Amino acid sequence: MLALEDIETKDIEAYSPSHWVEGADIILANGDVYSFKERPYLIKPLETEARLVCVRKARGLGFSETFILESIHGTSHGTYKQGVQYVFPTETAMREFVQSRFNVVLRRNSLIRSMVKDTDTTYYKRIGESNLFMNGGGLTTNIEGLQKETMTFRSKQIDRAIIDELDMFEQANDVVKSALTSMKNSPVKSIVAISNPSIPNYGIDKLFQESNQNFWYRECKSKCGVLTCADKEFPDLIDRNGCHCVKCGSPLTFRGTWKPDYETRNDLYGIRSKNWEGYHISDLNAPNDDPYSILEQYGDKSDANLEKLYKFSLGLPFMPKTNALTLSEVYDCCGIYPEYESFAGPCAMGVDVGGSSGFHVVLGYRTGRDSYEIIRTDCVENFDDVAIIGQRFGVKNCVCDMLPEPTYARKFQQMAGFRVWLNLYNTTNPVDEVVWNDDTRVVKTYRNYIFDTSHRVVAEGKLRLPRRSRKIEKFAKQYVVPVKIQDASRQGNVFKYFSPSRNDHYRNAMNYFLLAAQTSRLIRKETYKKETRFAIHETVKL
Repeated sequence: MLALEDIETKDIEAYSPSHWVEGADIILANGDVYSFKERPYLIKPLETEARLVCVRKARGLGFSETFILESIHGTSHGTYKQGVQYVFPTETAMREFVQSRFNVVLRRNSLIRSMVKDTDTTYYKRIGESNLFMNGGGLTTNIEGLQKETMTFRSKQIDRAIIDELDMFEQANDVVKSALTSMKNSPVKSIVAISNPSIPNYGIDKLFQESNQNFWYRECKSKCGVLTCADKEFPDLIDRNGCHCVKCGSPLTFRGTWKPDYETRNDLYGIRSKNWEGYHISDLNAPNDDPYSILEQYGDKSDANLEKLYKFSLGLPFMPKTNALTLSEVYDCCGIYPEYESFAGPCAMGVDVGGSSGFHVVLGYRTGRDSYEIIRTDCVENFDDVAIIGQRFGVKNCVCDMLPEPTYARKFQQMAGFRVWLNLYNTTNPVDEVVWNDDTRVVKTYRNYIFDTSHRVVAEGKLRLPRRSRKIEKFAKQYVVPVKIQDASRQGNVFKYFSPSRNDHYRNAMNYFLLAAQTSRLIRKETYKKETRFAIHETVKL
């Protein structure tokens, strides 16, 4: 990478966006002159040549204006010859940003106004010999019920995409892949994603977790030589005078440096680079916010308060403990015996059809009115394999995913050799939570109800799993993926289960197993004959 000291002074502003921005005395929409004096944390994200950049942040730290100005610099100085696309979650958000901030900056700054040749449209600005597209919308077009696409990234060729408020996009984890489709002919292929986080391992938090994870370390006023990361020390080292040094206790200045937690994730440069350069920063570092007020808010431990505090002040994802399971809770259900290789029966089976990821199977039986034991989990290639497993384990009742292959599911239902019900989830609140149709062999299940049930049996310790193994660890990782969040598309305090990643097949298979087991004969361990070590029903060996 070329160092600034090696560049001619007359060319330094063409090379360095930070020198250009600060040297131009740009007046922002709020009337302030853009400056790094109290916000030096903006310099490195502005200057970085990393191809993939993500910023997990709190509100009001200046990143949106910074990347807009970087886009103007890059398009006007030839860095992005094909152009830049700045994308918002919705058309409304895009219009509000352009009208209340971007256009105001244009009016107040003659230098920027002279660079922008075409300002007649909200969506498009011609800057120098390049383009700045400003669009709203996510993956909204459903194609034959199988995939979602968007016009946002179609019919455009760009060098850089800036995705603002990533977590507010529908299917945020897929937006980055869609943005890359507009860069096939680009020698740059750069993406920036910035957002307040929402839930763990989704959107911006998922990208940050995969990145080199830079945190902002600040100097203290006494210059003791030790740098302190206020974000990592919270809630310690804060009083009415602000954040303090971890070594000497003196107040922190605004000066500091970014340090990565994972220096080995350093494949950052060039069009084939794979690693993300990630930044995390909270309002503890904001010049116009009071760290002590954030600490006071932290004293209220209600979920509603903590959610706002984590997401918008601390820049962290948040999920109430009652709305998501942890791996530890699932592992606590593990017993000491390994998975069964076969079983005389009877038992129940749940089958999730995962397409290219395989057919996920959960087998077990009911041991009490509301308690269950799993004897095997598996992932197989097709319905024939599922039928073979069912026969080997003496399955009597099976509930199988009807979608996305209803024709093949019907064939499996007819040839399985045991009773098979096909499940359809109902996402609206029905009169009956589960409706069994004996004529069609279809069961319609209220989605929230069965996810609540599979959550509860683990949280309340009513599920027994085989001994922990690699297979059970894979099962557990998929089991904890779904989380319960508020449904923004419906009025009132309505919740739904949402999977940050689509890899939740074993959780769905468990849902289907519970439906099948609830209609199965009860097997009670207390009826085992001690002298023979067999159950009276001769279905379970100790």
